[in-house]
Amino acid sequence: MVLLIGVISLYLYSERPKKWNKGAIRSVSVEALPMDRLDNHWNEESSGINFTVALENTTTEDVTIPSSVTLPSVLFFLLLHSASSVNPS
Repeated sequence: MVLLIGVISLYLYSERPKKWNKGAIRSVSVEALPMDRLDNHWNEESSGINFTVALENTTTEDVTIPSSVTLPSVLFFLLLHSASSVNPS
């Protein structure tokens, strides 16, 4: 019984969530460009902003960003990182 509890404890300990590494993913470049949607007569129908963010994985582990990532979560990620972590091009 003690051996079973020990094995389960060891397994649960090894599968625990890892501590967040703030330097694991960094933003390499961030770009925001204005966009206009025009009709057939070149009249503006709508406008917006197109955000492009290039991220770099600095670890040896594979990191997959889910397709459900939204603009607020990307902006939150970028706000967490200081300007010193951005590598100017």
